[in-house]
Amino acid sequence: MKLTGPRVAPFSAATRDHARLALLFLVAIEVFVLPSVFSAGLLSGLDMTIVTGLSLIAGVVAVSGSVPVALVAGLLSVLALFSRILTVIHPAKETQLLDSLLTMLVVGLFAGTILVYVFGKERSTVHRMVGAIAVYLLIAVIFGHAYQILWLLRPGSLSLNGASGDLNDLLYFSFATLTTLGWGTPVGPFARALVSMEALVGQLYPAILIARLVSLPGPSRRGA
Repeated sequence: MKLTGPRVAPFSAATRDHARLALLFLVAIEVFVLPSVFSAGLLSGLDMTIVTGLSLIAGVVAVSGSVPVALVAGLLSVLALFSRILTVIHPAKETQLLDSLLTMLVVGLFAGTILVYVFGKERSTVHRMVGAIAVYLLIAVIFGHAYQILWLLRPGSLSLNGASGDLNDLLYFSFATLTTLGWGTPVGPFARALVSMEALVGQLYPAILIARLVSLPGPSRRGA
């Protein structure tokens, strides 16, 4: 006898909406604010890891539309947070590679799951727009860690105008590429392929997103 029933989500839709907003806020803080504070010596690497942990928690809740996805996201988040702490304590090449790889996996899961929600068939809402912006930031984070992997495996593959090439520099390079602001130069075929891919995504994503949101019905009005 086959049992069927509604799929149970670990968290309500409202909680997932709030989590997407929290994820957007935390990622923005982690990418745009904390590097400057860290450079000024006001925070340590472990202090910044706390914000990373909060971002991962918000991401897990945001994508927990089903139990399997929540479990996979939770497991990857724990591994990613552990590797980030290990990298801060022992910043070797191997730990940095592991950190970037796991971060790409978990952030990719976050971005893909939220993107499915953003391009869904439900009515256009503010929460959908929040999710769309969060995905845009997460794309830049994914490419930033991809650049770090490339930098570690092929040193000098990016010319960053004299910058040291740490993760903060590579994240800035990623955002500059995604928004076609332009900073630094790719050197070699692998770097050029990554940069070209990100620049293409940066151009196509907003165009496709706007076209999709325009095609969706607007929010319902009571009494209409």
